[in-house]
Amino acid sequence: MATPIRSPRNRMAPYVEQAIANLREWPDVRMREAGEDEVVFTAGGTPVVRLTRDGLAALHLTRPVIERLSGSLCASGLFLSLAEEGWVAMRVQTAADFDLLLALVSLAIKANM
Repeated sequence: MATPIRSPRNRMAPYVEQAIANLREWPDVRMREAGEDEVVFTAGGTPVVRLTRDGLAALHLTRPVIERLSGSLCASGLFLSLAEEGWVAMRVQTAADFDLLLALVSLAIKANM
């Protein structure tokens, strides 16, 4: 498995590093680098989350799930809109963000099965 490049000037954000370490241990989830600034995790060959060096996580929740959760996602103020259909993005800056990210990755895996 590839390991993200972590030179001092190209270091992953701390909670993103934790997420990478955690997700690498999940069964049936695979990691691949997508350039030096991004890591992608796939489940069953489908990308479910992209993590960037600067602490951004893009989650492939799928359109039906996003529609179902849109009120909560908008109300939280954590989520950014993405041009890609079925994807949402969030900043991972706190322990609570980290916990939410892992829960949403699990949801993304289920939604893409």
